[in-house]
Amino acid sequence: MNEPQLDTLHTVAEVARRFGLKPSTIRRMIYEKRIDVFRPSARAVRISEKTIREKLARGFSPSVAR
Repeated sequence: MNEPQLDTLHTVAEVARRFGLKPSTIRRMIYEKRIDVFRPSARAVRISEKTIREKLARGFSPSVAR
């Protein structure tokens, strides 16, 4: 049987690098509930690959690399 494929989870720093933003900006977006997250513990925050792809598909474009 086919097992369901697990979605990759990313840290705030990884997502910030991918979007070309600062980690603090990603944290603010999480606080404002603009990004869905998974909380494996009280402090840890993870963002799914699916969420990242949806955000990019809706027109979010990463900033220009410096």
